[in-house]
Amino acid sequence: MEESRTPGLSRRTPQGPSGTRARVGRRRQWRWRPERALASMAEELAIFFDRLRRTLARTVFGGRRGLIWLAVATFLVSFSLSFYAGWRMSQPTASPDKVAATTTAEVAATEGTPGETALPSEVDLSAMRQPVAGKVSRGFGFTYSNTHEDFRYHAGIDIQAPAGTPVVAALAGKVVVAQRDSAYGLLVMIEHGGGVETLYANLSQMAVKEGDTVEAGQVIGSVGSSAATESADPAHLHFQVVKDGKDIDPGLR
Repeated sequence: MEESRTPGLSRRTPQGPSGTRARVGRRRQWRWRPERALASMAEELAIFFDRLRRTLARTVFGGRRGLIWLAVATFLVSFSLSFYAGWRMSQPTASPDKVAATTTAEVAATEGTPGETALPSEVDLSAMRQPVAGKVSRGFGFTYSNTHEDFRYHAGIDIQAPAGTPVVAALAGKVVVAQRDSAYGLLVMIEHGGGVETLYANLSQMAVKEGDTVEAGQVIGSVGSSAATESADPAHLHFQVVKDGKDIDPGLR
C-alpha cells in the first residue's frame, strides 16, 4: 500500500532524542519589544480618551462645556505627571554600593563606632552656614528650569558663583556620599545627625571622600557646571537640606 504524504513535510517525521516524534518547523521565538509596547499603549490611551470624550458629550457635561471640562482635566493630569517627573529627577541616584555604604554609616552613627565621634541626636539648623558666597539664582520648590524650559519641582536652591569658588560644609558631620551622579554631576552628601543631611552638587571637584569627618566651614569642593539637569545655567552650587528623608527649604536668600 502506498504511504500517504502530507504536503510540505518529509516522508518520515524525524525522531527526537528520547524516541518521541520531534516537532517539525521553526519554533516561534517571542521577544518583548519596548517600542511596540509603547506604541500599543499610546493607541489604547488614544482610544480611551476618544471614548471618554464621546461619553461626556452625551451626558450632562455635553456640548462645548463638556469639551472644556475634558481639556481642564487633561491639563491637570499632564501638570501632575510633569511635577512628579521633575521631583523624581531631582533625587540624586546612587549605586547599590553607595547605598550600602550610606546604610552602614547610618548604623555606625546610631550605634557608635569605637574611635569615632557619634553624631548628635539633635541639630540646630539655625546655626547652618552658607556653603558658598554668592546670590541665590533659583529658589526652592516649584520653579522654572532653564535646562528643561518648563516649571518643575526644585529640591534645593542654586547659589550662583564663579567656577572654582570654594564650597564649605554648612554643618559639622560625616561624608556619606562623594561621587559623580548621572543627573547632578559631582556631589557630596554629609550626614549631621538628628535626621539632617546636606547635599552639595554641580561641583567641579571634590576635596573630601566617603567616611571623612568634616567641621562646619571646612572646604569640601568647588563650584562647577557638572550637573546635566542644570546645564543651561551659569556656574553655581546646587544645595539641598534633607530632614528625616524630606527635602526642606534651606532658608538662604
